[in-house]
Amino acid sequence: MPFNVPTLRQLIKTGEQDIEIGLDEKLPPMGVERALNTSFSSAVRDVYDYQSWIADQIVPSVKSDDQTIIDTANTEGVIRKAASYATGLVTFKGSRPIPLNTEMQFSNDAGYHVIKAGAPVNSIQTVTVQADDVGASGNLDAGSELTLVSPIPGVESVGTVAASGITGGTDIEPIHELLDRLLFRKRNPPVGGAGS
Repeated sequence: MPFNVPTLRQLIKTGEQDIEIGLDEKLPPMGVERALNTSFSSAVRDVYDYQSWIADQIVPSVKSDDQTIIDTANTEGVIRKAASYATGLVTFKGSRPIPLNTEMQFSNDAGYHVIKAGAPVNSIQTVTVQADDVGASGNLDAGSELTLVSPIPGVESVGTVAASGITGGTDIEPIHELLDRLLFRKRNPPVGGAGS
């Protein structure tokens, strides 16, 4: 049978009844006893709230704090999936090589930088770029245009994302997905092992 936490109003009323029984008289509408009872009842309600919070942390659920879910998942060997950087190929026209760490940006001001470059072939340079920020927002479709932040002599300032696109950028795993994986692991624990 579930335990029903009394409301503050119920605690105050119960406290007043206890005081009236102890004093063997009705409490006046205003008085020290009522003030002390209200203060004490509020403190008791805080204790009930804290106990309710603890109960929500014992078994991870949607009521649990995010950090409780993360810590419990780590203990169970369910690691939260980290955010990742988007990477991909971009083609520029020009006869000069593009140096590593050359910065460029998309029309929405998302930044990218060169992580792998080679020599131009037939005045075409293909470089591998990585988004400056982690997350799915760094992914770009094929044909998207990136503009060099600082022009390079002999290279056109606008490059085109290759057919494979700029992909692989993922956001950090949402807490609700981590909780789902954690609960699945708890309901379906590993049962394998080596024979003796």
